[in-house]
Amino acid sequence: MEHEEQEREWVAQCLQGDAQAFRPLVQRYERMVRSVIRRLIAAEHAVDELAQQTFVTAYESLAQYSGDARFSTWLCQIALNKSRDAMRTWHRRPEEDINGGLELESAAAGPDEELEEKQRHAHLQAALRRLKPADREVIVFKYILGFSHAEVAKTIGCTSEAAKVRSHRAREELKRVLESMGIVP
Repeated sequence: MEHEEQEREWVAQCLQGDAQAFRPLVQRYERMVRSVIRRLIAAEHAVDELAQQTFVTAYESLAQYSGDARFSTWLCQIALNKSRDAMRTWHRRPEEDINGGLELESAAAGPDEELEEKQRHAHLQAALRRLKPADREVIVFKYILGFSHAEVAKTIGCTSEAAKVRSHRAREELKRVLESMGIVP
């Protein structure tokens, strides 16, 4: 709760004209926003631009943030919309490489563990790219970021019950894709 109260204070300060109060929100959520975008579009070359657009939109729309959802949920919704917009644009210009190289982070200790972790991430990214965008969104928010079904519902724009059904269906589809790749989930 302490984080949420602090975030509400930063938002209030921004709305009163203190633009610097937005900086701690960016610092707190920049990594999460980049991770969401990277997993949704898998286009490394666009992550920086879309993350920046996400934060600019969030700042410009702060007055519309009602506080009903966590700030991170609201921010993820903006990142999702920016990613969707980018994918629609790329579909109109198919020469764009929307599956650019991936730079994966690893918290593994040694070189062998780091390599295994990178391979797991690469397999997951490859499997995610093979899912329909709607399924990929649910997987990212529910299983990678750990959102509750209610938060998933709010982020992607459906009911909580629909989020439960979609998350189960998407998890089964991901499992099928991994198995077709020869990977036992």
